[in-house]
Amino acid sequence: MADTETTASTSPETTAGPSVAELDGRVSRIETAVTALLEKLHGTSAGVTEERLDAPGDVAAEVQRELARRDAKVQEDERAAKLGRLEETVTKLTEKKPEAPLRRIEQWMGWHS
Repeated sequence: MADTETTASTSPETTAGPSVAELDGRVSRIETAVTALLEKLHGTSAGVTEERLDAPGDVAAEVQRELARRDAKVQEDERAAKLGRLEETVTKLTEKKPEAPLRRIEQWMGWHS
């Protein structure tokens, strides 16, 4: 069994790998591809950044959106408070079961609360 394991594995001397020239060629192709991708990405991102920086009124529009959001929140809070007050009023106005009248003796003796 040990004999089959040693014969099945190949020694590093017998395995032929790519030559140094082939590896240099591969590395140079990868470098040019990466450089081309970076140039392409940088070119598009630089254009977008310039457009964003040159756009007038972005700050003013953002401030307007923020003020509108704040005002909407204030209006929503006021509406919720008003609704809460209305619900309180409605619960106070609901009919209550009348209490039993006091008997004369309880009233005369002062036993009512």
